[in-house]
Amino acid sequence: MLRIFEILKKKDNFFDNKKKETIIISNRGKRQSSKNALILANIFNYKDNNLFKLIFDSSDVKQLKEKNFFFKNGVNKFIDFNVKKFFLFYKKELFLSIYPTFYYSIGIYKKGFYWFINNCKIKNTYIGDLVFDTYCNKNYNFTNPKVDLEFLKILFLAVFKTICISKMIHKESIKTVIINTNSYCFVDGLLCRVGISNKLRVYEFLNFNFIKRYNLFNTNYGYFSLKKKKKKVKRVLISNKKLKNFINQRFNMGIKTNYTFSRDLRITNNLRSAKYYDRNDILRKFSTNEKNSKKFIVVLSAHAFSDAPHCLGKKFLFNDYFDQFKQTLDVIKNYKNNICWLIRANPTTYNIGEKKIIKDMVININSKNIRLAPSNITSKNLVEICDAVVTGRGTMALEFACFGKPALIAGPATYSGFGIVKESKNRNAYFKNLLNIKNQKKLSISKVILARKILYYLETQVPHHFNGNPDLKKGFKELNKISQLFTNLSLKPSMYNKNVLNKFFAKKKSSILTQAKKII
Repeated sequence: MLRIFEILKKKDNFFDNKKKETIIISNRGKRQSSKNALILANIFNYKDNNLFKLIFDSSDVKQLKEKNFFFKNGVNKFIDFNVKKFFLFYKKELFLSIYPTFYYSIGIYKKGFYWFINNCKIKNTYIGDLVFDTYCNKNYNFTNPKVDLEFLKILFLAVFKTICISKMIHKESIKTVIINTNSYCFVDGLLCRVGISNKLRVYEFLNFNFIKRYNLFNTNYGYFSLKKKKKKVKRVLISNKKLKNFINQRFNMGIKTNYTFSRDLRITNNLRSAKYYDRNDILRKFSTNEKNSKKFIVVLSAHAFSDAPHCLGKKFLFNDYFDQFKQTLDVIKNYKNNICWLIRANPTTYNIGEKKIIKDMVININSKNIRLAPSNITSKNLVEICDAVVTGRGTMALEFACFGKPALIAGPATYSGFGIVKESKNRNAYFKNLLNIKNQKKLSISKVILARKILYYLETQVPHHFNGNPDLKKGFKELNKISQLFTNLSLKPSMYNKNVLNKFFAKKKSSILTQAKKII
């Protein structure tokens, strides 16, 4: 435990202030998230008796239940963020929320949602993308976003909560915030943004996989952006032969991955009903009398539309993924060329209705050059038989680049800035590149190797992960033991000891603590 104390002290000056600090913990109403937050809070609390305060919503049954769990494990200060109660006690903040709601609603009518997403801020805290994502997550609102009563309610509550959270942070001696998600305009997401704008340390301990620290950069460009890690990626020492083997193993679920969820790889590349298609199988879907060898096949790969489109970064050329998909379809349907457009719905989406929406859109277009991809085709198969890919900022663009094939994206991605995919400065440039995709050159051998190194780095060497890095495997096991420790304590509150984690780590040299510099 001493090791992590020294690293945090040097890195963040966390323990330098003699004045006791308040560590704010948000409550998502999920037991595993509660355990994660407690572990992280106790690590930060080493050698200091800082005050823990839990934010919860008493109107949420799950959060109310988790409040008792936190209490049994040493948290005894609580902030009830029940909005109905806040309306009674924060009347000034309630009044102050009216004007911003009116101002940004009128602004949307005049300038559009894109302006709102990128410019809406309350007390220097940007919340526009959180509001928009929350609205689009319900009732398929992403298909036709508008300033209706539902949107106004979400916007007003987000403004009100942001003002209240800002007041709370300035009132308390808060230096550290522990959240459970950075998405949507609920307490977690807003607490994250207010914390960032006030230069607090904002952390999330996600499913025993890794610890995130949020800042303005990764809010704009995504937490995994490699923009500032180009030298590290290029210095990865591995032969091209081993890189090829790695990529094949990844497609075949032969390795554990840090960046891509194993569930997603399993669905996209190892379907039980998977069928292999050759190039001619796909071309037969298109009504044409021309020779197959002359046809150019492009995959338009859709994202999950309703699941927090700005979670990977606020910066994007369109309102969201559906907006990009729809406008891309509108352009290619009117462009007469020698390109076969294969439309692939996101196979990993939890919202089955999104696939039907895409199917209906393609059917209504009724173009001989636009067809739906088979539902049982794998990502590996698509990369092998298609010539190029267009996507918002999905991993498929990186997969195509690993085989030297052109890829066009519509906003900053994890792998942006390396010259391995075609990027555009604005929408006009994007559409120009879209119509010119057939003429885009294949990647050079050096760029292909670089693309493979990027994917390899993301999946195996991202330093804050436990499950894929060999040096951190012991840490992953320890975390499960600590999680069980909290479970046992919650059964017997009298057993609680504020130094319980210290004692656990003191038993033997902890691989988590020795790797702390890589984690936090």
